Amino acid sequence: FLAFTAAMSISGCSRGYISSYSDNLSRSSFSLTAVSADYSGYSSLFAEDMPVPGEGSYLDIGSVYASGLFDLDDGHTVIEENITERLYPASTTKIMTALLAIKYGDMDEMLTASSRVPDMEWEAQKIGIEKGDKMTLDQALHYLMVYSANDAAVLIAENIGKDYDDFIRMMNEEAGRIGATNTHFVNPHGLHDRNHYTTVYDLYLLMKECIKYPIFTGTAGSHDATITGY
Repeated sequence: FLAFTAAMSISGCSRGYISSYSDNLSRSSFSLTAVSADYSGYSSLFAEDMPVPGEGSYLDIGSVYASGLFDLDDGHTVIEENITERLYPASTTKIMTALLAIKYGDMDEMLTASSRVPDMEWEAQKIGIEKGDKMTLDQALHYLMVYSANDAAVLIAENIGKDYDDFIRMMNEEAGRIGATNTHFVNPHGLHDRNHYTTVYDLYLLMKECIKYPIFTGTAGSHDATITGY
């Protein structure tokens, strides 16, 4: 019984522990502990071999506003609670950012930060990337997925797309391609915006796409990572 579970509640991506990053530091590593694109064609929202809303048992689990349990073996929804309700995705946004980085980027590519990367609210979860800092896409992906760094998300966005705005276009186009029609992105990290939303069911569709890539599953399963600076 291979299952995917998703749960959402209204939460933010800020007030996190802030650690610094600099490619000029004398130390050689940063330890994180616990802490050609083809857009042709769009898939149908519901496929015969996929779970769909309305066939699962309702489960009221109290404080969690929306939740879903999907059986990936026989393709049905086991339990559901408000799985098509639009909610703010917070840092689950980074799942899409990671997917696009893996599908359309080169893990050895060197990324350079613009002044936009550190330009976010002071309390946002970040590693302290400054303008001109450099790291590989692989390093940025680990900061994104292991540490949930918002500045790493912006760094990835402005280097994978033609520019930052083009990456946001890619995010929404990819959502449409996988059938996530109740999703709309305006940034690559999930800091709050009223026009930035998704649903539990759309997150299921997104994760179903992500698990096709060993880089994603391997990185997502990491509890810590050691990153060598340049």
